[in-house]
Amino acid sequence: MTDLKGLTNKRSGIAAYPLTESDIAAANLCMQEAFPPGEQFPIEQLLRFAAADPARSWLDLWFLDQQFAGFTYTTKVPEDADRTYLAYLAISGALRGQGLGTEILRRVTAENTETLWCLGVERPIAATPEYAARTRRLRFYARNGWIDTGIHAIDCGVDFELLTRRRPVPPGTQMDIIKGFWESLAKA
Repeated sequence: MTDLKGLTNKRSGIAAYPLTESDIAAANLCMQEAFPPGEQFPIEQLLRFAAADPARSWLDLWFLDQQFAGFTYTTKVPEDADRTYLAYLAISGALRGQGLGTEILRRVTAENTETLWCLGVERPIAATPEYAARTRRLRFYARNGWIDTGIHAIDCGVDFELLTRRRPVPPGTQMDIIKGFWESLAKA
């Protein structure tokens, strides 16, 4: 297990910790390593989204002992201020399997414990080349307290399962969750 005491982050829009060109290049490479082409967005685009609505969207680049480690992108859908969507969590390929994803996930969700945390995970389909990676991803989130809501959505041909963090979807809100999920995908 890696010593995670040196884990820090730079949040977009925080002048004290400006993102450099090399930070953005490392995040784009991480995006390419972590997600299939149809699920990738340029980090510059996520930065623009975060800059357009800094009260509701955050791009964090994570560093371990000043080495780029990964990134997260989270957003609150305006109509659903009590729900926060984790649109991206990616760890640099060289640092995977060392507990960084778990620690970053813990830190991100600890910032707002009152919100209903949601995320879409690509549904594992046995006939696809991404089956093993998607299965590992689902197991990772389950180990970290995320619950399958039973809600599925298809975006750009990708079948997503909607997960929530440590609590089920409140009765009667499934359609609101689906709407918010689609809005978060459209924004990402």
